[in-house]
Amino acid sequence: MPTFRELADALPHTGSDTPLAALFDGITQPAKPPTGFIEPTLTIRDGRLEGSSAVLVAAPAAVGKSWFAEAVAADCSAPLWNLGRFPVGSGTFLGIVTATHGIPALAGVTHALSEGKYCVVLDALDEGYSLSRSDNFEAFISDLATQITALAPAGIAFVACGRTPTVDLTALLLSEAGLTPCVMALDFFSVDAANAFVDVQLDTEDRRGRRHTAHRQFRGPFENARDAIFGRVRTAVGGDDNATGIDPRSFLGYAPVLVALAGYLRVGDYQKLAQSLAAGLPSSSVQVQSENLWQFLDGIMIDLLRREQPKLIDHLPAQVRDGIEKSQLERLYSPEEQCAWLLARAAGTTAPFVDVPADILPEYEKSVMATLDEHPFVGAGPEGFASVVFRDYVISRALALDGGADAARTLARSRPYRPSPLLVRFFLTHVQSQQAPRIEPGDLEVLYASAQADEVGDAGTGLTVEQNAEGGLSIEIITARGDLLEFNMPESGDAILTLGDLVSHADVSAPKWTVIVGCVGREAVVGPGVTIECKRLRVASASLRIEGNDADDDVTWRVDSVTHTAGEFGLSGATRQRLRIIASEMPGYPWSSFIAYSDADTVSNDEALERAIRELKKLVTRFKPGPVSGNHPALPISIVNVLVARGRVSRDMYDYGRKTGLITVTGRVCLLHPQQFGMNIVDLKERRATPAVQDFLAEYVEAHGS
Repeated sequence: MPTFRELADALPHTGSDTPLAALFDGITQPAKPPTGFIEPTLTIRDGRLEGSSAVLVAAPAAVGKSWFAEAVAADCSAPLWNLGRFPVGSGTFLGIVTATHGIPALAGVTHALSEGKYCVVLDALDEGYSLSRSDNFEAFISDLATQITALAPAGIAFVACGRTPTVDLTALLLSEAGLTPCVMALDFFSVDAANAFVDVQLDTEDRRGRRHTAHRQFRGPFENARDAIFGRVRTAVGGDDNATGIDPRSFLGYAPVLVALAGYLRVGDYQKLAQSLAAGLPSSSVQVQSENLWQFLDGIMIDLLRREQPKLIDHLPAQVRDGIEKSQLERLYSPEEQCAWLLARAAGTTAPFVDVPADILPEYEKSVMATLDEHPFVGAGPEGFASVVFRDYVISRALALDGGADAARTLARSRPYRPSPLLVRFFLTHVQSQQAPRIEPGDLEVLYASAQADEVGDAGTGLTVEQNAEGGLSIEIITARGDLLEFNMPESGDAILTLGDLVSHADVSAPKWTVIVGCVGREAVVGPGVTIECKRLRVASASLRIEGNDADDDVTWRVDSVTHTAGEFGLSGATRQRLRIIASEMPGYPWSSFIAYSDADTVSNDEALERAIRELKKLVTRFKPGPVSGNHPALPISIVNVLVARGRVSRDMYDYGRKTGLITVTGRVCLLHPQQFGMNIVDLKERRATPAVQDFLAEYVEAHGS
């Protein structure tokens, strides 16, 4: 992983031996690096620095490629070519060298190139590609490779900077012409570099020309506040990247994010800010509806999106600006519209609707697409985003606010996509005013998968789905970290509920709904501890694996019918102890091997006892295995209190469970002990009136049976 200094030392120092005779638009020779330049870390993606005659440097948009190019040129006194300022093609390289140094000096320049004593820095490969059109740009790169190869330089002849796709194309063209480059990437800032970058941002004058000094005067309190913000954000976006799959540096080491964070640190009283952070930005175990870190992160995202708006509006072609009313112009390229464009770009769907006159719409869309390539959310990460954080923020915003929701669903259901834990958190932040926000039937799959992505070790995610009196569904997700997430799904004409390809510790009661498990292209895994009661159950995957550890972990389906959609279907892990199907219609192979018959002799005809069994089931099925509790099913007491307060579980039944010892409390966790009463979880899930269940509930029924 070379440093900036190691790269700079490997370049020839052009100096006074080859002075520029003339400069013109797009050609400069910087005397010093840009003010506030922070040396980045580099990663070699392909090739070797030693012995190479060309270096390509790739980076996402808005990370300082131009600053990097200017700093490199200044360090080795090299000419800096901005390819976005003039068109290029075959013959351009020698033509520009001749124009800038003069014909008499051309022989000396080419000799210096050959001796490894001269180099050129090329900036803005992407803009050059757009300005010159693809065929001319490719001809320029191929001709450049031919010229450099013919000179056989003893050192690096040029450094070129651009976004990853254009750098990859340039590397391919160079290689095809016989020149193998060293391809590098600007890495995200390290912690020390990020801190220095924030300092530089605060040193810079604000929009009113005022220079900030408090961060220099009160260094200790400033560093405490800065570290507190960084620490909380790091915890939220991926404190354990091995568990969440998110590298925090892809967010906290990203220049646009650091610019936004610097804005929050442009204050005078850092002790007061630190106190505010401690009070208003609690750790990740907070209730999602409260004022918390996720709202702070949402504010950072909105700030980044708002910064992008004038970059498009101020550079629209004159005919486009003239054709749009001023009030309407100010509403264009809003955060919602940007997210819709980003999703359409990532999902490959049609352009979102934009309220502009039809005759200028094509030019407006062309301007958007050109600007979108330099959007700070765009990069070489998953699904074309600079970071998983940006990707899942944009998807969550679309699902919550309906801006580009169709494209979001298309992207979320694509085969490679897996949501991070951030998606469901951001979603709930967008709908924070709703106690149990409404979701569409197809959206539970991605929200549930996002909650599951936060699972660590033995800690699992619990899912409870109950059909309500209106025919819709009340949904609870209890995360591995002990948070309660609530949703409401209204009744729909199709009444189809999709659960995704990983279902465990779930109790689904949707008698009038069709439930779909799995998806095309992925194996479905169901279990342990899954009970599904529905009208029809359909397996969409071509293979299904049943998982379970003991008798309490079985998978039970109580359905009218069960089918699979794949012609060639595979079922693994299923035994008659692990998979029980109670169906009113005899299913085909392989499901017929797992038919169980309803235990009619254990179903109570006593209405009071039946009601008590239903309340007991609602209580105990919320408990799930967890690392804190050992072998006992557990549930945070804070969640129990919420469920009781909202009437999701009976207060009388909970109090009875505490009184009898079915439920005990250790610290902040409730533990469940059904075995002490001869009961098992399967009987309770199936609402069986076994002798053990009847004995346990006898006193409760006597007290509350009327």
